[in-house]
Amino acid sequence: MSMDKDEISDETSKRICAHMNDDHYVSVYAMAKSLVQLQPKWKISSVNMKKVTSAGCHIQVITCSGDMCQSQNVVYNFDEAPVTQTKLRPLLIAIHHKETGPKLSWLWSKPLLLLIVSGLAFAFWGAFLSDQEQLEKNFDVFTNNIIGSSPPFQLCMALRYVLYFTALAHLFEVAFLAYFGRKHVKLSTSATIQWSLLVFFCGYPIFSEFIDFLEVLKRSKADKKK
Repeated sequence: MSMDKDEISDETSKRICAHMNDDHYVSVYAMAKSLVQLQPKWKISSVNMKKVTSAGCHIQVITCSGDMCQSQNVVYNFDEAPVTQTKLRPLLIAIHHKETGPKLSWLWSKPLLLLIVSGLAFAFWGAFLSDQEQLEKNFDVFTNNIIGSSPPFQLCMALRYVLYFTALAHLFEVAFLAYFGRKHVKLSTSATIQWSLLVFFCGYPIFSEFIDFLEVLKRSKADKKK
């Protein structure tokens, strides 16, 4: 029985897998990361796209915790299967943009993020929206009860400086993300804007997720040189 020229043959699958593993490793990593449920202290050490079919991509994932590692195979199923060979390239590009974009679920799944956002919200309220005279009095009473003396600074002014410093730090992270995201991770314009907004308002807990992609690229390049 002859194979339709638009079907994904074994030869085509091998060629695509080699191309993805060599030139688009971060895409394979992002696909695997969206499927693997990592236990605490476990990280994805390496990924390897093994096969592409009309239904999805078969990926081998190595996860490690210290010196202990384990292998598992996952399948990234295409939403609109079966996929023909001619539609595969634009589909993989779309998957890359989707999986390298930020996830809104991080906003409620990261305890540190919730703490930072709550702290910044309080700082903004204290610096600009509160009854500042009453706030200073309450803070003075609080510090007297704790340390036995009045604070050597005004709380509202201190909160403003905290906000200014935080805004500058987050702007630096946004600039870093926009440059390296477009150049190395190949983020789409939409994903870059989403990342930038989340990083500016949330800071490091979101920024660290982007840094994860850069570290993956760095490891991939180092492995190629071996």
